Amino acid sequence: MILGLMCAAAMFPEDVTGNWSSLLLTEQGAAPGMVGMGLVCLQTTMIIGRLLGDAVIDRLGARKVIAGGGVLVALGMGTALLAGSVPGTLVGMVISGAGCAVAVPVAYAAADDIPGLRPGMGLTIVSWLARVVMLIAPPIVGWFADAHGTWVALVYGLLGGIILLLSWPALRRGPRPNAAGEPARA
Repeated sequence: MILGLMCAAAMFPEDVTGNWSSLLLTEQGAAPGMVGMGLVCLQTTMIIGRLLGDAVIDRLGARKVIAGGGVLVALGMGTALLAGSVPGTLVGMVISGAGCAVAVPVAYAAADDIPGLRPGMGLTIVSWLARVVMLIAPPIVGWFADAHGTWVALVYGLLGGIILLLSWPALRRGPRPNAAGEPARA
């Protein structure tokens, strides 16, 4: 369950940018050609993070990467929330993208290694739990945003960072094995 929540929390920043950043940027006075840049900023950073992620995980370990990623997501969403401006929101999306870039793959890999479950079963369960959370969370965020303002979406993203930061102990210790089943060397 913790891995499912961690996986969903890693998806919160993507949900914020996909569903809310255009509206946030419009409210902050972004030019029409700039309202989609929140998603572009987060996704660009995530792509770079995914390309470099294996090397970083091999060097630091999944636990440190998830804890640090949680800090980056919280810092990014907090920056966007506190700045309340187009540049602040875009910088926040870049930072958040770096934080959540490898969290979903790490959660999936950890889920597939849960002792006592046959191969693929943990991955199925964690993926399913994360998707259930992602079906429930956006309407709740929308309800709060209607009642209190679109800044609530950034708090939702910030919550994702906090959950990531708190969930790293659910990951196993030690280096990840390579394809031959041997511990990877840095």
